[in-house]
Amino acid sequence: EKWRLGLAKYAFSMALGFGSAIAFSGNCALAQVIPDNSLGTQVDPNLAITGGTTVGGSNLFHSFSSFTVPDGAVADFQNATNIVNIFSRVTGGVQSDILGTIQAQGNANFFLLNPSGIAFGPNAQLRIGGSFVGTTADGIRFPDGGEFSLTSAVAPNNQLLTVNPSALFFNQTPTGAITNQSTVGLEVGTGQNLFLVGGNVNFDGGVVRAPGGRIELGGLAAPGEVVIEDNPEGSNPSLTFPDVRLTFPDDVAKADVLIDNSAIVDVVGNDGGDIFINAGNITVSGGSNICAGIGADASSCDTPGFGSGGVGSEAGNILFNATGAVSIRQSRIENNVNPGATGNSLRNIFEALDNDELFGSILISAGSFSLTDDATLSTSTFGQGSAGVVFVDSDDSVLVNNSRIFSNVESGGVGDAGGVLIIADSLSVFDGILTASTLGLGDAGLVAVEATGSVTLAGQNTGMFSALGTDAQGEALGIVIEAGSFSMTDGAQLNVSTLGRGDAGLVAIETTGSVFLGGQNTGIFSAVGTDAQGDALGILIEAGSFAMTDGAQLNANTFGLGDAGDMVIEAGSVSMTGGATITTQTFGEGSGGIILIQSDGAVSMTGSGTLVTSNVESTATGNTIGIRIDARSLFMDGGAELQALTRGDGNAGVILINAADFVELSGVSPTEGFSTGLFTSTEDTATGPGGFIIVNTDNLRLSDGAVLSARTRNSFQGGDILVTVNNLEVINGGQILTTAFENGRAGRILVIARDRITLSGRDANFRERFLQTLARSIDQFGPVQGPSIALQIFDNVAPGSSGIFANASAGSTAEGGGIFVFSPELFIQDGATITVNNQGTGPAGDLFILARDLFLNNEGTITAETASGQGGNITLGGVELLLLLRNSQISTRAGQPPNGGNGGNIDIDTRFVLSAPGNDSNIRANAFDGDGGNISISASRLFDIEEREDVLTTNDITASSEFGRDGVVTTNVANADPTPESTNLPTNPVDPTTLIAETCPTRSSIAEREKNQFIITGQGGLPPDPNAAFPGEAVVNDWEATSEEVEESTEDSSNASPTPVATTPPPSANLIEAQGWIYGENGEIIFTAQAPNVTPTTLVLNSSSTCNAN
Repeated sequence: EKWRLGLAKYAFSMALGFGSAIAFSGNCALAQVIPDNSLGTQVDPNLAITGGTTVGGSNLFHSFSSFTVPDGAVADFQNATNIVNIFSRVTGGVQSDILGTIQAQGNANFFLLNPSGIAFGPNAQLRIGGSFVGTTADGIRFPDGGEFSLTSAVAPNNQLLTVNPSALFFNQTPTGAITNQSTVGLEVGTGQNLFLVGGNVNFDGGVVRAPGGRIELGGLAAPGEVVIEDNPEGSNPSLTFPDVRLTFPDDVAKADVLIDNSAIVDVVGNDGGDIFINAGNITVSGGSNICAGIGADASSCDTPGFGSGGVGSEAGNILFNATGAVSIRQSRIENNVNPGATGNSLRNIFEALDNDELFGSILISAGSFSLTDDATLSTSTFGQGSAGVVFVDSDDSVLVNNSRIFSNVESGGVGDAGGVLIIADSLSVFDGILTASTLGLGDAGLVAVEATGSVTLAGQNTGMFSALGTDAQGEALGIVIEAGSFSMTDGAQLNVSTLGRGDAGLVAIETTGSVFLGGQNTGIFSAVGTDAQGDALGILIEAGSFAMTDGAQLNANTFGLGDAGDMVIEAGSVSMTGGATITTQTFGEGSGGIILIQSDGAVSMTGSGTLVTSNVESTATGNTIGIRIDARSLFMDGGAELQALTRGDGNAGVILINAADFVELSGVSPTEGFSTGLFTSTEDTATGPGGFIIVNTDNLRLSDGAVLSARTRNSFQGGDILVTVNNLEVINGGQILTTAFENGRAGRILVIARDRITLSGRDANFRERFLQTLARSIDQFGPVQGPSIALQIFDNVAPGSSGIFANASAGSTAEGGGIFVFSPELFIQDGATITVNNQGTGPAGDLFILARDLFLNNEGTITAETASGQGGNITLGGVELLLLLRNSQISTRAGQPPNGGNGGNIDIDTRFVLSAPGNDSNIRANAFDGDGGNISISASRLFDIEEREDVLTTNDITASSEFGRDGVVTTNVANADPTPESTNLPTNPVDPTTLIAETCPTRSSIAEREKNQFIITGQGGLPPDPNAAFPGEAVVNDWEATSEEVEESTEDSSNASPTPVATTPPPSANLIEAQGWIYGENGEIIFTAQAPNVTPTTLVLNSSSTCNAN
């Protein structure tokens, strides 16, 4: 029965309420705007509001128990025109629904205070001359302790309430919300303020406007105070509106702000215009727009007016300050100088930060920030005036997904782009754009990111840009990223190029962790475009590690009139794979920059198409500086290349490698067959010399077809190659080569090895690689051009053999290059070679080797041969042992039938030349139609090799000519014959044991029964016949100079080296063998010709009895 009784009471109360509504239906407005009689407020049936309490002649106070304005109605505050501020409070504990219009007289500011909430309906409007403040605070504070709250009394003589308010205070939670659904719009006059301070502030399609004024939205979620203070842009000690702003407490929880469903917040005007939002979380979504900037008033941010503003006009700022998240979804935040408008004197981001003047900017401070679903932040200029700055400061992450951030000078605009600055824990950009570019007249701004964690960019439509467009004039400041790590994939880009007139800026990335670039079209670009005029500053990367893969690019090129920028990479390790490229090229008029890679660890390049290049292209006029790598080690494999080429009017650059531990180049491209290698070249269209290749390392290894190659295809000299190592290993088709294809001399090669050089083997896959490339070239270019292209690809290398080459190719008229090799040990084996051959009509170069041990084995060769020109000269110096085994050759042969050419000369200085019988290892200076060369060999001994006709089964030294004069072979061999004079042995050999007395061992060694021995060795020992005097050469002993001689020699010892002098002893009588000896008077021993007769005075023991004694 209790529940039935309760239901009956509920039905009765509803009926009573319904009846009351019917009873007052004719006067419903009066029922909803109801004064509470505390301050003398009066409301007539038409909602004309009079009365209230006036304090100090300028502040008018009203109090209502209910304040709801019906749709179509006007709450008309009929204040005196001298009133400055109207304060209205709602004390009834119910929300105020403003469905109609609030109107006041004159220029009075209007304050609506209702802690229970305020809601503006779709047709809500404001008709006030001053500023508007709607708040759900518990009260309004005045300076010096004055207060206007729901319960405070207001006396006309209260001097504390005569001034402007200084704060809004909140005493309770939860705080009432403010909702705006006004599509008509809440609008205040030009230059005025509109403040909505909750609780939560929600815009559901609502519109607010304050042209050139200030809109502030926000709220507190806990007790605290929002201060009304002087706007720092002016001087307003009396806190007179509109030159004031709100300051929210840092240590109090804030409420949320939601702007949704095509809502608009607009302060666009002739000058000024700020939008400040302070909240816990800020969400702008559903096609909403927040607009500031310079331009004519318009009905919507989507259709800004044209013109307006003027010289000296400055746009205000849009500020979001959130302790939690700021989320912008499918919406636009804009602070622009609109078409035809004039304003904003801001020059660039640096000036703005230095002067603390961020005109026309968007400033976001948040716990986290996201810009998604086709959202936009823009501080651009379409008229005359500089763009502002977009500044995002996030404690946590920043996400830009399918959205854009602009700070541009757009087409037709005149002014500078401000810039984009992001500070966060991490930044992720997916299919998003951050740009501070110019398409008009003015400088492109700076895009800067500072992240303690990761920065990630991914997607084909993703990028950061600080660029000059096609018709632009100005400078691009560039892109700067400082992060814990940086990753860019799937076509994302950083671009600081210039397509107009002006310099492209710098791209600088600094991370403590990794930098990773991956994917086709992914890249960093600093370029001067076609028809552009200006220089590109380049790219700088500093990282813990750096990696590129799958076609990623670093590009600092010039296509127009200007220099390409430099590229500097400093990282703990550097890795390039899968066709990644680093290029600085000039296609127009300007020089290419330098590529500098510095690493404390390893630099690795692998895979076909993986390339670092510094080129002058065929349409260009300018030089390239080249490529420098400083690292612990360099490893290249699978067709990776370093290139410094010139095809145009300029010099090729230098490739310089400094590696503390090793440089290893290996293999070829598995798809194209190209060699892994370092290449410099001056091509057939070029008018400049080729560049050098310089390698300094502990160990250099070239294997399986890898090369160091410097070539010339024109009349200019090819580059030189300089290698300084401890150990050099060139095996299985590895090559160091300089080549001339036209009439420019081939470059020289200098190799200095402190320990050893090993050249060994051939490339077993050379023929297969060539045929593979030939077939592919024919398929692609046809049977006419295909073979020629295939030959051009493979003319970088000599067919298959490992070695060092300074050659001129067939059809050339050039001189072959020279080779200089210095090493304690040099091994040339298994088909490897060192050659300065010339297959054209020019002479071969010269070849100089200084090595202690020089071993040629199993078809190892040293050659300076020609097809028709003068054979080169070969000099082998400082050699202790020259070993020629198993068909190894040293040759300066000149001319091949039917061509002429004189054979080159061979000069060998060694102690020993050693070959094995039947090896067919030869030293040749032959010629066909010309004269044979000369061969000079200075050695202590030649083993199984001598001057004679060239026979297949013998080791020969020849200097012959088929139709010319034979050369001269000179062998200066100082053979030391161990038996210079034959001596017959005696008929009865002397037993040497009878010449030496055996004595007793010491007692300590009696058990060993050892016997003493006397051994004579050396040339100065016994004669061949012990009974005869030694008949050979006198032994030259070391002589000691007298003191006088020493003094004389010391005087000019600095100018002369000691020269041994043969001393001839004076003639003497025939020597007679001593037969005995006696003591002289002074105890000396005197040998005598006759044995003296003496009587022993002591007991003589025979040896056996002595040795057997105990």
